[in-house]
Amino acid sequence: EVRQLPGFEDFLLPPSEDEILSTAIYGPIILLLINRERCDTVLIKQTGLVTLPLPGLIYEDIPDIKAAMFDPMVLEWLWGTIANPVFDVLEFTETPTDADWPHIWWIPTDILKGLPIHAAGYPHQGSSNTMIDRVISSYSSSVMSLIQAQSDSDRTANKAEHGGVAVLIGTQNLPFAPEVNQLEGICKSMELQTLSPLQGREAVLSALERCRVFHFAGHGKANLVDPLQSCLVLTDGTLTVDQLFDSNINQQKPFLAYLSACGTGQISHHSPIDESIHMMSAFELAGFQNAVGTLWNVEDGVCQSVAIDTCTWIKDKQWARGSVAEGLHHALRSLRNRGLWDREEYSRGKASADNRAKVVSEPSIREVSRDIELCDQEQQLYWILYIHYRFSSVQTNFQAIKEYCYCLPLSLSAFIYL
Repeated sequence: EVRQLPGFEDFLLPPSEDEILSTAIYGPIILLLINRERCDTVLIKQTGLVTLPLPGLIYEDIPDIKAAMFDPMVLEWLWGTIANPVFDVLEFTETPTDADWPHIWWIPTDILKGLPIHAAGYPHQGSSNTMIDRVISSYSSSVMSLIQAQSDSDRTANKAEHGGVAVLIGTQNLPFAPEVNQLEGICKSMELQTLSPLQGREAVLSALERCRVFHFAGHGKANLVDPLQSCLVLTDGTLTVDQLFDSNINQQKPFLAYLSACGTGQISHHSPIDESIHMMSAFELAGFQNAVGTLWNVEDGVCQSVAIDTCTWIKDKQWARGSVAEGLHHALRSLRNRGLWDREEYSRGKASADNRAKVVSEPSIREVSRDIELCDQEQQLYWILYIHYRFSSVQTNFQAIKEYCYCLPLSLSAFIYL
């Protein structure tokens, strides 16, 4: 029955080996598999598949690792257990000396979702034993999503001269929301029509249906019980994951959703292990080709710096395939190089202590101010929090998915992963 729906003809059917290997033309794909018995990674290269055991990766250790995610020792642990063994096989042993950086694609599964694998390494100045100094990292929800994304990119040029609409939203009471003003100039130089400010829900949804770029600088809410109600906060209410599903955004195949807000890629530590619904994945299902978001809470000054640097790179590369991942990578590497724990440059954007995180009336919803600071603010590695997702822009029958979710013993995330 599902295979009769448009776009679902291959539902639950695996891709062929040739399809899988051809996807690695833009860089190797690393599928991380974990269970209570053993942990392995499948390396997908153009030349074939390689299975690599990861004996140091223990299922029972992961909850404690996630709880200490901002400790530099966690990045060192990720390097020793995952990154270094993978790099030995792929022969990524040093920092590239030219502009042609290798690009790898991470597909974590199960309890590994939400770990900052892209930031693995020894975060000390001068050390080359770091992921960010050897490769550009992106994430994807599944191998099939990358296969479809490659097909999409082969059909779509995404050239700047094609124009389009950039929807730019900046929450006015954030000290660094003026990043939207700077982005407006960048977008206009790319011949994009800009719509900003535009903060009513209906107006935003209408604009999204014809946009090419969506940039949101503001507050977010993560619903830890019902991820479909996670949302971005607008002037007249909220824009929820569920409402994005009901939109017609996917008909336009927008290029980029840049969510300059806290925790837009965050998954609750208490969620079911196969649950991966968050704001970034919602924009995937809505049809966006790329999304940039954060794993946790980020300071306003950092948000502004990373957003401007990333979008400037995209402009300079004229929408080239991979420009989003490249731009984010170089922006974060620059941020890291300014000083791992030196936050003086960004401290001007701090809000008062009583305007940070708070729990709203529903205990399942956590409201996050974008400039929130965690317990030991001097020790935050802000550059590790940003991630890039590359998606397929295949049109999706959301209503059929939502209805089927109530009939099958599967979470919605199962559809994302397949």
